[in-house]
Amino acid sequence: MEGGYTIKEGIEIARRLEATGKIDYISTDLGAADILHMNLPPSSIPPGYALEFIANVKSEVKLPVIAFGRINDPVQAESILEEGKADLIGMARALIADPELPVKAREGRLEDIRACVACNQGCVWRVFARLPITCIQNPAAGRERELGIGSLKPAAVKKRVVVVGGGPGGLKTAEIAALRGHRVTLFERLGELGGQVNIASRIPSREELSGIVRYLTYRLEKLGVDVRLNVEADVEVIKGEEPDVVVVATGSTPTVPQIPGAENLVDVASVLRGEAKVGDKVLLLDLDGHWAAAGTAEYLVERGKEVTIVTPLMYVGVDIDFPSLIPLYRKFYEKGVNMLPNTMVKEVKGETVICADVYSGREKTIEGIDTIVAAAGGKANDQLFKSLKGLFREVYAVGSCVAPRRIEMAIYEGEMVGRKI
Repeated sequence: MEGGYTIKEGIEIARRLEATGKIDYISTDLGAADILHMNLPPSSIPPGYALEFIANVKSEVKLPVIAFGRINDPVQAESILEEGKADLIGMARALIADPELPVKAREGRLEDIRACVACNQGCVWRVFARLPITCIQNPAAGRERELGIGSLKPAAVKKRVVVVGGGPGGLKTAEIAALRGHRVTLFERLGELGGQVNIASRIPSREELSGIVRYLTYRLEKLGVDVRLNVEADVEVIKGEEPDVVVVATGSTPTVPQIPGAENLVDVASVLRGEAKVGDKVLLLDLDGHWAAAGTAEYLVERGKEVTIVTPLMYVGVDIDFPSLIPLYRKFYEKGVNMLPNTMVKEVKGETVICADVYSGREKTIEGIDTIVAAAGGKANDQLFKSLKGLFREVYAVGSCVAPRRIEMAIYEGEMVGRKI
């Protein structure tokens, strides 16, 4: 059907299915293969975005209608039912993030719910990659037999645990260790918890990542973890706590590539933190393939910058799920972002950047570049971990201070170390 079918045709299909007498309920959906962001909405799509369509279907049939569409808040879900827009609420990713959501909602423990942030990293992206489903917030997803409900046991020996670093790995370690009965102190050198999640959540399409920090901070408060901000925990500070166990979660430091002639080169983290001075015409070098580059480009174009993304990879965002890429690319095209895949920066001469095709070697020049921003990974901040080895009986490292990686590995390692202590 040219242009696809509309809500009018959808309602007619629902009526005819109902007329067969062989249907017990209607589960709604929206979108198609070329608009996957409507089927599997990322965080750039607002919760409850499909309610108008669902209510239209509900008004035209007598069968129970199931609502869908990023409904991960039980308060919103209850209001949908009360307003008669649907008869049941469908949740998938919300229950992957927190399988106990319905129980917590029934008991009124709304703050205890670990809300899905619609990042699509552990679930949707892995489905497309033909890998088992996981969740960046919930290490038990896909590992229920090992890590599921009821598997966490109290520690046989209660220990004094010091965690250094308040990013996702450190926060998760502190939560699990405290849940098992250990006495936990967490040191963070900055004035807020969250680490690199705070930087990532400044990307317009990824603001909901901040919910991960809010949830884990709440959990630490509830569990009585001693959190000390603005403290640089060196060896002497840690010794003063007389810990039985030390867990280092000091993260990583962004790296920038060495490019001949490049003097106006900054990293994506300094841009997102608002520390770097960025000109009007920006070249963004993507050696990451994930949100570090693509998200920084989005951040910059929303601030009126003219952006060209250069990447040696097959396309910008090769490690981003397709439903998230679709609205992102639409924004890029609307804002005039120029994307040059299979390309590497070779040399910089003043405001001229000389690039080359990674396969043919054919050169291309880009004129008038004020600033080059690089997404080039990071270097592990492992000095403290190395200096602590041999000083205490148990010393562990989690997250990017082991090797720079993404949030799911930091939280997973925090879970596993917390269980091991």
